[in-house]
Amino acid sequence: MAEKTADNAKKRNYDVIIIAITIVLLVLIFMYFWDRQQAREARLEKTDTRMDVLEEWGRPQQNRQMNNNAAESGGKIL
Repeated sequence: MAEKTADNAKKRNYDVIIIAITIVLLVLIFMYFWDRQQAREARLEKTDTRMDVLEEWGRPQQNRQMNNNAAESGGKIL
C-alpha cells in the first residue's frame, strides 16, 4: 500500500512538472510573437511618420544640389 502511494505521488509530481514546462513554453512562444508584432507596429508607425513628413516638407534638398552641381560641371551623375 505504501509503495502504491509513493508511485502515485511520483506520477503526480511528474505530471505537475510536465504541465509547468508546457505553460512556460506557451508563455515564451506567446511573448516571442507578441514582441514581433510590437516591433512590426513600431516600424509601421515610424514609416508612416516619415511619409507624413516627406509629404509635408518634400524631398531633402541636399541630394538635388549635389546632382545639379555634378551635371553643371560636366561630371557623371551616378
